[in-house]
Amino acid sequence: MQWPVVRHLRKTVRYKKIRGLKRKVANIQNWINEYLELNVEHLNEYKYEYTKVYVDPWDNLTLTNSQIPEPKGKAKKDILNGLEKIYDS
Repeated sequence: MQWPVVRHLRKTVRYKKIRGLKRKVANIQNWINEYLELNVEHLNEYKYEYTKVYVDPWDNLTLTNSQIPEPKGKAKKDILNGLEKIYDS
């Protein structure tokens, strides 16, 4: 499998291509809905509650020498809006 190669400042960086934006956006919405309610049991037990972005492919590490690009456009906007909704709820 060939990865796209980007040359930047004399350093070759490999980026994994992100496919299926509609499916990724649906996963973002599922992640938002999962974390909208505060887990009071966890809060009482551990005295903190936080949320990480658990949306593939931006939540995992790559096993190859490639980097996963940051979310762009609609995905980035949805993730930021989701974090704001979760914070406000």
